[in-house]
Amino acid sequence: MRTLTKFTSAVFIALASLSYTAQASLVIELDTIFDEDANNLKDSPFGSPSWLTATFEALNATTVRLTMDGMLQDPDEFVGGWYFNLNTAYDASNLAFTEISATGAAFATSIDQGENLYRADGERFYDILFNMDIAPPGDRFNGTDQLVYDIQRSDGMGGFLALSELDFDFFGVNGNEKGGPFTSAAHIQGLAVGEGSTWIGGNGETPCTVDCGGGPNIVVPEPSTLFLLGSTFIALSLRKKRINNK
Repeated sequence: MRTLTKFTSAVFIALASLSYTAQASLVIELDTIFDEDANNLKDSPFGSPSWLTATFEALNATTVRLTMDGMLQDPDEFVGGWYFNLNTAYDASNLAFTEISATGAAFATSIDQGENLYRADGERFYDILFNMDIAPPGDRFNGTDQLVYDIQRSDGMGGFLALSELDFDFFGVNGNEKGGPFTSAAHIQGLAVGEGSTWIGGNGETPCTVDCGGGPNIVVPEPSTLFLLGSTFIALSLRKKRINNK
Protein backbone atom coordinates (compact mmCIF):
# COMPACT_ATOMS: atom_id res chain seq x y z
CA MET A 1 0.00 0.00 0.00
CA ARG A 2 2.91 2.35 0.74
CA THR A 3 4.20 1.90 -2.83
CA LEU A 4 0.75 2.66 -4.22
CA THR A 5 0.48 5.78 -2.08
CA LYS A 6 3.82 7.06 -3.33
CA PHE A 7 2.79 6.32 -6.91
CA THR A 8 -0.58 8.02 -6.50
CA SER A 9 1.05 11.10 -5.02
CA ALA A 10 3.50 11.30 -7.91
CA VAL A 11 0.66 11.04 -10.42
CA PHE A 12 -1.33 13.86 -8.87
CA ILE A 13 1.75 16.07 -8.52
CA ALA A 14 2.40 15.60 -12.23
CA LEU A 15 -1.23 16.31 -13.10
CA ALA A 16 -1.23 19.42 -10.96
CA SER A 17 1.86 20.61 -12.78
CA LEU A 18 0.15 20.14 -16.14
CA SER A 19 -2.92 21.99 -14.90
CA TYR A 20 -0.73 24.93 -13.86
CA THR A 21 0.89 24.99 -17.28
CA ALA A 22 -2.54 25.30 -18.85
CA GLN A 23 -3.00 28.64 -17.06
CA ALA A 24 0.31 30.12 -18.27
CA SER A 25 0.43 33.36 -20.20
CA LEU A 26 2.79 34.54 -22.90
CA VAL A 27 4.26 37.92 -21.94
CA ILE A 28 6.17 39.88 -24.57
CA GLU A 29 8.22 42.81 -23.27
CA LEU A 30 9.30 45.28 -25.93
CA ASP A 31 12.62 46.48 -24.60
CA THR A 32 15.08 46.51 -27.53
CA ILE A 33 15.71 49.30 -30.07
CA PHE A 34 16.45 48.09 -33.60
CA ASP A 35 15.95 51.23 -35.70
CA GLU A 36 19.19 52.49 -37.26
CA ASP A 37 20.38 55.77 -38.76
CA ALA A 38 23.74 55.63 -40.59
CA ASN A 39 24.38 52.22 -38.98
CA ASN A 40 23.87 53.61 -35.50
CA LEU A 41 20.88 52.90 -33.29
CA LYS A 42 18.40 55.73 -33.02
CA ASP A 43 17.51 57.35 -29.73
CA SER A 44 15.58 55.44 -27.10
CA PRO A 45 12.17 56.28 -25.75
CA PHE A 46 12.51 58.19 -22.51
CA GLY A 47 13.36 56.17 -19.40
CA SER A 48 14.34 52.56 -18.97
CA PRO A 49 12.75 49.57 -20.76
CA SER A 50 10.40 47.80 -21.04
CA TRP A 51 8.37 50.43 -22.91
CA LEU A 52 5.48 48.21 -23.95
CA THR A 53 4.14 44.85 -22.77
CA ALA A 54 1.76 42.45 -24.53
CA THR A 55 0.20 39.58 -22.60
CA PHE A 56 -1.55 36.68 -24.36
CA GLU A 57 -3.70 34.45 -22.16
CA ALA A 58 -5.80 31.51 -23.32
CA LEU A 59 -9.30 31.86 -21.85
CA ASN A 60 -10.44 28.57 -23.34
CA ALA A 61 -9.57 26.28 -26.26
CA THR A 62 -10.59 28.84 -28.90
CA THR A 63 -10.17 32.29 -27.29
CA VAL A 64 -7.00 34.17 -26.43
CA ARG A 65 -7.09 37.48 -24.56
CA LEU A 66 -4.50 40.07 -25.58
CA THR A 67 -3.69 42.83 -23.10
CA MET A 68 -1.55 45.67 -24.50
CA ASP A 69 0.03 47.89 -21.85
CA GLY A 70 1.83 51.17 -22.48
CA MET A 71 4.76 52.04 -20.23
CA LEU A 72 6.17 55.01 -22.12
CA GLN A 73 7.49 57.52 -19.60
CA ASP A 74 7.28 60.70 -21.67
CA PRO A 75 3.67 61.91 -22.13
CA ASP A 76 4.50 63.15 -25.64
CA GLU A 77 5.60 59.71 -26.84
CA PHE A 78 3.04 57.35 -28.34
CA VAL A 79 2.68 54.12 -30.33
CA GLY A 80 2.24 54.54 -34.07
CA GLY A 81 1.87 50.86 -34.89
CA TRP A 82 2.18 47.58 -32.97
CA TYR A 83 3.06 44.35 -34.81
CA PHE A 84 2.51 40.69 -33.91
CA ASN A 85 2.94 37.26 -35.48
CA LEU A 86 0.75 34.17 -35.70
CA ASN A 87 1.52 30.47 -35.90
CA THR A 88 2.76 29.86 -39.45
CA ALA A 89 0.31 26.96 -39.80
CA TYR A 90 -2.64 29.36 -39.48
CA ASP A 91 -4.12 32.07 -41.71
CA ALA A 92 -3.96 35.45 -39.95
CA SER A 93 -6.81 36.78 -42.10
CA ASN A 94 -9.16 34.38 -40.26
CA LEU A 95 -8.61 36.04 -36.89
CA ALA A 96 -11.52 37.88 -35.27
CA PHE A 97 -10.78 40.66 -32.75
CA THR A 98 -13.28 41.80 -30.12
CA GLU A 99 -12.41 44.86 -28.05
CA ILE A 100 -13.00 44.16 -24.35
CA SER A 101 -11.78 47.36 -22.75
CA ALA A 102 -9.77 50.52 -23.34
CA THR A 103 -8.21 52.25 -20.35
CA GLY A 104 -7.40 55.84 -21.13
CA ALA A 105 -8.32 57.42 -24.44
CA ALA A 106 -6.32 55.12 -26.69
CA PHE A 107 -7.80 53.06 -29.47
CA ALA A 108 -6.58 51.24 -32.57
CA THR A 109 -7.73 53.06 -35.70
CA SER A 110 -7.62 49.71 -37.53
CA ILE A 111 -6.35 46.16 -37.16
CA ASP A 112 -4.76 44.76 -40.31
CA GLN A 113 -4.09 41.06 -40.71
CA GLY A 114 -2.51 38.83 -43.32
CA GLU A 115 0.46 36.52 -43.59
CA ASN A 116 3.77 38.41 -43.72
CA LEU A 117 2.17 41.62 -45.01
CA TYR A 118 3.40 44.24 -42.55
CA ARG A 119 7.02 45.25 -42.29
CA ALA A 120 8.36 46.78 -39.10
CA ASP A 121 10.77 49.41 -40.43
CA GLY A 122 13.53 47.54 -42.29
CA GLU A 123 13.48 44.61 -39.91
CA ARG A 124 10.97 41.84 -40.68
CA PHE A 125 7.44 41.17 -41.86
CA TYR A 126 4.61 40.46 -39.44
CA ASP A 127 1.06 39.08 -39.66
CA ILE A 128 -0.92 41.51 -37.48
CA LEU A 129 -0.73 45.31 -37.29
CA PHE A 130 -2.58 47.54 -34.83
CA ASN A 131 -2.60 50.96 -36.52
CA MET A 132 -2.57 53.85 -34.05
CA ASP A 133 -0.59 56.59 -35.76
CA ILE A 134 -3.47 58.56 -37.31
CA ALA A 135 -5.36 58.90 -34.06
CA PRO A 136 -5.82 62.49 -32.85
CA PRO A 137 -3.40 63.58 -30.07
CA GLY A 138 -5.89 62.96 -27.28
CA ASP A 139 -6.51 59.39 -28.44
CA ARG A 140 -2.93 58.24 -28.90
CA PHE A 141 -1.68 55.11 -27.16
CA ASN A 142 0.94 56.24 -24.64
CA GLY A 143 2.38 55.31 -21.27
CA THR A 144 -0.87 55.32 -19.34
CA ASP A 145 -3.07 53.36 -21.73
CA GLN A 146 -4.21 49.75 -22.00
CA LEU A 147 -6.13 47.94 -24.71
CA VAL A 148 -7.69 44.49 -24.23
CA TYR A 149 -8.93 42.28 -27.07
CA ASP A 150 -10.27 38.75 -27.29
CA ILE A 151 -8.94 36.92 -30.35
CA GLN A 152 -10.56 33.93 -32.06
CA ARG A 153 -9.83 32.00 -35.24
CA SER A 154 -12.87 31.64 -37.46
CA ASP A 155 -13.60 28.38 -39.28
CA GLY A 156 -15.62 30.28 -41.90
CA MET A 157 -18.87 28.57 -40.89
CA GLY A 158 -19.79 30.48 -37.75
CA GLY A 159 -17.55 28.47 -35.44
CA PHE A 160 -14.03 28.84 -34.10
CA LEU A 161 -10.87 26.78 -34.34
CA ALA A 162 -8.27 25.97 -31.69
CA LEU A 163 -6.07 28.87 -30.58
CA SER A 164 -3.60 29.25 -27.71
CA GLU A 165 -1.29 31.93 -26.34
CA LEU A 166 1.73 30.15 -27.82
CA ASP A 167 0.31 30.60 -31.32
CA PHE A 168 1.52 34.21 -31.06
CA ASP A 169 5.08 33.24 -30.11
CA PHE A 170 6.60 33.27 -33.60
CA PHE A 171 9.28 35.37 -35.27
CA GLY A 172 8.76 37.77 -38.13
CA VAL A 173 10.10 36.54 -41.48
CA ASN A 174 12.42 37.80 -44.20
CA GLY A 175 13.81 41.32 -43.88
CA ASN A 176 17.03 42.17 -42.11
CA GLU A 177 18.56 41.22 -38.80
CA LYS A 178 18.38 44.37 -36.68
CA GLY A 179 18.81 43.15 -33.16
CA GLY A 180 16.11 40.52 -33.58
CA PRO A 181 14.38 38.48 -34.66
CA PHE A 182 11.41 39.50 -32.52
CA THR A 183 7.95 38.13 -31.84
CA SER A 184 6.56 41.67 -31.59
CA ALA A 185 7.63 45.13 -32.75
CA ALA A 186 6.33 48.67 -32.40
CA HIS A 187 6.88 52.15 -33.85
CA ILE A 188 7.34 54.76 -31.13
CA GLN A 189 6.69 58.35 -32.17
CA GLY A 190 6.88 61.75 -30.50
CA LEU A 191 10.43 61.44 -29.19
CA ALA A 192 11.85 64.77 -28.09
CA VAL A 193 15.30 63.99 -29.50
CA GLY A 194 16.72 62.72 -32.77
CA GLU A 195 14.30 62.27 -35.65
CA GLY A 196 11.30 62.02 -33.36
CA SER A 197 10.65 58.28 -33.72
CA THR A 198 12.24 54.88 -33.26
CA TRP A 199 11.38 51.16 -33.44
CA ILE A 200 11.44 48.66 -30.60
CA GLY A 201 11.03 44.89 -30.43
CA GLY A 202 10.85 42.08 -27.94
CA ASN A 203 10.30 38.39 -27.33
CA GLY A 204 8.05 36.38 -25.05
CA GLU A 205 8.91 34.53 -21.89
CA THR A 206 8.91 31.32 -23.96
CA PRO A 207 10.36 32.53 -27.30
CA CYS A 208 10.17 30.26 -30.32
CA THR A 209 13.31 28.32 -31.15
CA VAL A 210 13.12 28.07 -34.93
CA ASP A 211 13.51 31.12 -37.16
CA CYS A 212 10.40 32.23 -39.07
CA GLY A 213 8.03 30.15 -36.97
CA GLY A 214 8.05 26.73 -35.43
CA GLY A 215 7.84 27.94 -31.85
CA PRO A 216 7.15 25.56 -29.00
CA ASN A 217 3.86 23.81 -29.51
CA ILE A 218 2.94 22.57 -26.06
CA VAL A 219 -0.30 20.62 -25.98
CA VAL A 220 -1.86 20.63 -22.51
CA PRO A 221 -4.56 18.02 -21.88
CA GLU A 222 -8.05 19.14 -20.86
CA PRO A 223 -9.01 18.54 -17.17
CA SER A 224 -11.20 15.56 -18.13
CA THR A 225 -8.24 14.04 -19.96
CA LEU A 226 -5.99 14.63 -16.97
CA PHE A 227 -8.48 12.86 -14.69
CA LEU A 228 -8.69 9.93 -17.09
CA LEU A 229 -4.91 9.66 -17.24
CA GLY A 230 -4.64 9.70 -13.46
CA SER A 231 -7.36 7.10 -13.07
CA THR A 232 -5.70 4.87 -15.67
CA PHE A 233 -2.31 5.05 -13.94
CA ILE A 234 -3.84 4.18 -10.58
CA ALA A 235 -5.87 1.29 -12.03
CA LEU A 236 -2.76 -0.13 -13.69
CA SER A 237 -0.85 0.13 -10.43
CA LEU A 238 -3.60 -1.70 -8.53
CA ARG A 239 -3.71 -4.44 -11.16
CA LYS A 240 0.06 -4.89 -11.01
CA LYS A 241 -0.09 -5.09 -7.22
CA ARG A 242 -2.81 -7.77 -7.31
CA ILE A 243 -0.78 -9.84 -9.79
CA ASN A 244 2.35 -9.57 -7.69
CA ASN A 245 0.47 -10.68 -4.57
CA LYS A 246 -0.85 -13.87 -6.17
